[in-house]
Amino acid sequence: MLIICILGLSLRAVASIDVLMVIGGQFFNATSRHHQPVSSVEVIGPNDVCQVASLPMPLYGMVAGMVGDKILVCGGFYYVYRENCYEYIPSRGVWVDSTVRLPNPAAFMASHNNKEDFYIAGGRNYRSGDGRNPEDWFYWKDLLKLENGIWNKVADLPEPLSDACLVTTNTGGKKRLWLLGGSNYPQRYKSDVYALDLEAISEGWKKMANSPDPRMWQACAFTEIDGIHGILVAGGYYNGVSSMWLPLQNRYGLTLETFGRTGDQPQWEWLSSLTMNRKWVAAVGRVGGNLALAGGGDYGDNTVEMLSGRSFVRSKLKMEFKREFSAGVTVPSEWFPNCRL
Repeated sequence: MLIICILGLSLRAVASIDVLMVIGGQFFNATSRHHQPVSSVEVIGPNDVCQVASLPMPLYGMVAGMVGDKILVCGGFYYVYRENCYEYIPSRGVWVDSTVRLPNPAAFMASHNNKEDFYIAGGRNYRSGDGRNPEDWFYWKDLLKLENGIWNKVADLPEPLSDACLVTTNTGGKKRLWLLGGSNYPQRYKSDVYALDLEAISEGWKKMANSPDPRMWQACAFTEIDGIHGILVAGGYYNGVSSMWLPLQNRYGLTLETFGRTGDQPQWEWLSSLTMNRKWVAAVGRVGGNLALAGGGDYGDNTVEMLSGRSFVRSKLKMEFKREFSAGVTVPSEWFPNCRL
């Protein structure tokens, strides 16, 4: 660890760690008896939760990801479905309007982001009617990738879809994008799972083993549990207290996709219960070395839990705002020098 001496005083440089930035969302206001969108942004570290600059407007159901040394937030809902994007500039600690725009106004898109790529898939927008019928909605069918500030189409989805989740994996010599669950009919949800080889996109989506339980609004992540690499699905509608685990590769780098009629399918497992129901899009990301879930409880929730081994453990930390349908991004703690994370 680096130690800097200035005028006889030792200043110990603290290494940056992963923290979870939780953006926007909504909660049920017991006074007004209405759902209230929030613009608040909070950062969760191992030791504390810190409020940082709020979004320019309240939003929920949007996507967010790290693009270079900035955070990009796109779409979402506030009175209407949105197509505009905002950028968070860490060096200034502010949000600004972005030149990036979605091709269509949309919310409840699936998204995946890492330091290299930012993908979004599907989403929906209101068309007409009371919202109870599929024809009341536009459901989008595009898989898009952000390239040089423009959302470019990569492929069609297997079907128009919203409320799903996306994960990328790099196992068995293949870099794949996985599409899990979702909905294209009001309050009906899917157990379908598809994978797309990102180095052979022309081959299209491959149907994979269905999840044990249909889900929408779930949290998904590629992670490691007991030396096994795989996909974690946690919470979501309707069984929001459960989690499912899809092992892909063992600790020796050998594939675990050896099931099914063709002998090349992974096999799902039930993992463990969450500490509470998180049906309504919990923010997911990393805090230190642990995978974390924040919010997503009934009517909005401000609690946090961490994955420890194969179990979830409730954190003592709480956000100031209760939230559902927020966005989560893993970012470096060094972005927030005034927070004691």
